[in-house]
Amino acid sequence: MIARRVSVVAFVNAALFAALALATFTQVGAAQELRGTVRDSVSRRPIPGAVLLLLDSSGVVLGRNITDEGGKYSIALRAGTRRVRVQRIGFRLRELGIPASRTTRGAAETPFDVIMLPIPTFLERVSINEQSKCSRRADRPIAFALLQQARAGLLTTVVAREANPAAMVRFTYEKSMAGTSDRVEQMSVFVDSADRTSGSFGAAHKAIDFVRRGFVEDGGDNRTFLGPDAEVLLDDDFAAAYCFHVADPDRSRANQVGLGFAPAERRRERVDIEGVLWIDTVARALRDIQFRYLGLESTIQRYEPGGSISFREMDNGVVLIDRWSLRLIGVDGRGSHLHESGGQLADAVWPDGHTWHVTLGTARVHVVTAQKQPATGVHLWLEDTPYGATVDSSGTAVFSDLIPGPYSIVVVDSRLQPLNFDVPTGATFVAAADSVVERPLDVLTAEEFVIQRCVHDRRFKPGDSALIFGRVMTRGGVPVDDVEVTVARHTTANTWQPIAEYKTGKDGLFSVCTASISPGTTLSATARRGGSISAEVRQTVNGGLTVVRILIEPRP
Repeated sequence: MIARRVSVVAFVNAALFAALALATFTQVGAAQELRGTVRDSVSRRPIPGAVLLLLDSSGVVLGRNITDEGGKYSIALRAGTRRVRVQRIGFRLRELGIPASRTTRGAAETPFDVIMLPIPTFLERVSINEQSKCSRRADRPIAFALLQQARAGLLTTVVAREANPAAMVRFTYEKSMAGTSDRVEQMSVFVDSADRTSGSFGAAHKAIDFVRRGFVEDGGDNRTFLGPDAEVLLDDDFAAAYCFHVADPDRSRANQVGLGFAPAERRRERVDIEGVLWIDTVARALRDIQFRYLGLESTIQRYEPGGSISFREMDNGVVLIDRWSLRLIGVDGRGSHLHESGGQLADAVWPDGHTWHVTLGTARVHVVTAQKQPATGVHLWLEDTPYGATVDSSGTAVFSDLIPGPYSIVVVDSRLQPLNFDVPTGATFVAAADSVVERPLDVLTAEEFVIQRCVHDRRFKPGDSALIFGRVMTRGGVPVDDVEVTVARHTTANTWQPIAEYKTGKDGLFSVCTASISPGTTLSATARRGGSISAEVRQTVNGGLTVVRILIEPRP
């Protein structure tokens, strides 16, 4: 898993931790299957997302599955199976003996419907063994009742991933803020996987690693901030190292109750987390986790850096992590500045055809040329993102599934790809979830852009028809500044006649507009640093635009 990747946290006791390790057993006799429907004892409605665990006589888990949107399940019986445990957030756990099987069409089938009793209130007291490292609290028995419900909901996320995996599309993003404000100065968006993936978001380490080493890894000048996931809080090591309490009510969270968690003991060299897992007591569903880091320097700690993890329960009973984010504070010569990393699940498709798609932002850009005609066929891109769109015959380009935040539009011209360059438009917009932005846009061709640069540099005269656009860059694609570029043309006398000199800026670009080079003429572009030649490129001039790339070694 990559750094800064956050997912859910799951709390579990030893019995539930044992449920996370599936053993493989050999079936005996004909294929045997336990199947049925799980229902609410009050409403008689089917219960989606209920987890079923097959247990042997010693409590070892032999198999597991979850119910679908109709509350139905089927699970292969293994040799030695004695009981089945059924659990679902908002309902009392049931553990029942396996009924006798019957044979249907040559296969042994064990029909078994289960009735579950809903919990009238999540704030019930339960008997517990106090954790010796945690201070005594009056709300500890109630907190452990919440913990039992939280782990039932979190277990659904784990079992669903293996029992009913979906093909998913995920986005991640990076936002740099203006100082410590919430104003985004720059944002980058990435597709989190090259193709569809079968998992949501996962933690980089196991629970025991977080307990021992904390949630920050130091690597020289860089720090990697980490977050927990479903397996982490569903782990006995995490539960043993943290203390739980009932969080103070939040007026903005109707019908929700919070399970607070904090490290049982603090170590100076370890960065830890504390936070709240919020549960909707009416919908009987996990909502989100909010946490903050502990143990950072005081200059950073005062801004309470932390993160959040959001849960989404699908119609088919599967619970997924649909959003996560980390808000971090950096301190350098510029002072303190806020940075946010996050992820968003965009859509999921299950093998049975069930689908889910989140409604993110949309932008409709109405594009015209310099001559005020529809810019049909022009390909646009949102800078530093995977979002692209082609202008249709009406002059409209549509960007969809946009992560909320600011975007800059550029024009993609395949001729400029060797330079790693897209034509800027200066057009920006801010996308918001579940909304459509309408944006007019005037675009320039690559030729018009180069002429505009020449005019700005006072290097253009009427009649200049040969356009040379180039970049000085390293082999790794990094632009090189402060390089003197001399462009010369090959004459009939077999000599080189200089026609322009240019000094690159931070973008490494140079542009030449001239009437002294004809199509088919050979040109030479020479790059000098410190007076000595670093590289030379010879190229045949095209009619219109000629693109030149000069590769030099990076400065030592």
